[in-house]
Amino acid sequence: MESRRRETAPAVLIASVTDSKDLIFSSGTMPLPPVFEFKRKQGRIDWRLIMNADLERVIGETDVGQIEQLLSNITFAELSFEDL
Repeated sequence: MESRRRETAPAVLIASVTDSKDLIFSSGTMPLPPVFEFKRKQGRIDWRLIMNADLERVIGETDVGQIEQLLSNITFAELSFEDL
């Protein structure tokens, strides 16, 4: 019985692309992700913004914009001893 070797082409990975971040090239490599950088601290905490926040309204209306504004203020502010 003669042994036949089956010739096959190398496997090529092809994916459907719904977004550019999901792109996989036919060579099987993926594009590099964007460079991650921490945002520098800037400014001081806006205590008026925090004290005037109507938390019941924010919760009731699910005001994501207000939540983001409050969190950005706290997260990216430079803290000093006076702030504590």
